Amino acid sequence: MAAGYAPSVLQKYKRLFASTGDRPEALFDILADQFLLAFDRIWEHGLIKTYNRDTRISANPSGRIMPFETEWLTARSGRPTAKSSSFRRTPDFGPNRMLRYAFEKLFVRNLGLPDQSQRARTLQIRTALLRLGDVRPASASEVTPLAVASYLKRLPAHHEQYTDALITALLIVSDRGLSIRHSGGIAELPSILIDMATVFESYMRHVLGEGLARYQEIAVKDGNKDGATGAKLSLYNSVPAGSSNPDATPDIVIEVNGRTALIIDAKYKPAPKSPDRNDVNQAIVYGARYDTPKVMLLHAGRPSGRMSVELCGSIGRYQVYNGMMDLNAPSIEKEEMGFVAAVLNLLK
Repeated sequence: MAAGYAPSVLQKYKRLFASTGDRPEALFDILADQFLLAFDRIWEHGLIKTYNRDTRISANPSGRIMPFETEWLTARSGRPTAKSSSFRRTPDFGPNRMLRYAFEKLFVRNLGLPDQSQRARTLQIRTALLRLGDVRPASASEVTPLAVASYLKRLPAHHEQYTDALITALLIVSDRGLSIRHSGGIAELPSILIDMATVFESYMRHVLGEGLARYQEIAVKDGNKDGATGAKLSLYNSVPAGSSNPDATPDIVIEVNGRTALIIDAKYKPAPKSPDRNDVNQAIVYGARYDTPKVMLLHAGRPSGRMSVELCGSIGRYQVYNGMMDLNAPSIEKEEMGFVAAVLNLLK
């Protein structure tokens, strides 16, 4: 729901992740990036190869000649023809077929995605598939957890970089995600740092945008951005020559018929009886800059018995509201609807 947010990936800090049935897009992209990184290490050290028996029937034998078959083929064709067998090294076997299958799944998933980062990732996946050009498609039995376990047991000592790649490939192939709450022995990956303050802010902007979408005169904008969907302004209307003018960046700006009707600043902390004084000061400044008398401090929590939106009081022409969203509500959909209805009532 926090559209556009991506967590930070701390490559230096590794931990063991368990798997989960949930597969949020942002975390799945991290999984894909880790798979690409693991494959780069494999390519740097060289693909594992195995020896396959190659049987040839020709006038130019190679390896061990089979005398009985050679004599029979020569007599039958009327010219010297030999049947021979030799062993040749090839990357075309189970572990590499598993890697190819995982890259194929990623490639199909990423095709057509408009995001620039996805296009770059798709190009990396295409390169990996080209590097596996001598590897045939995998059979169903070669991409099972049991098959991967057998590959891991038989890895040569100098190819330990395959371990991360195969385990990550299994998560991709089996459509599994990462459990960020529970550790386990499934995959060693970078730590993931999620800024919940930003997530909460983006989530609430999304909730209001969807909930008020049917009202054409209402627009929900991001005060941190410029452009058509943004509402960022300079803090001062004017400054002396040579002075700096910082940005005013309220989290949510709601406009009615093109005029700012409500400023909301999200605070990822429990709802107090009354908003903190510093938070109120910040909200009043936003109200003054955007020329709207209604400002709200939105908190991630709603104590039992309290309304989604409460009037804290007036300061001059400004009304300060305490907004509350219970993220632990039994029905988060009802909680969202209640908050949207309370905001809509303020806009009337």
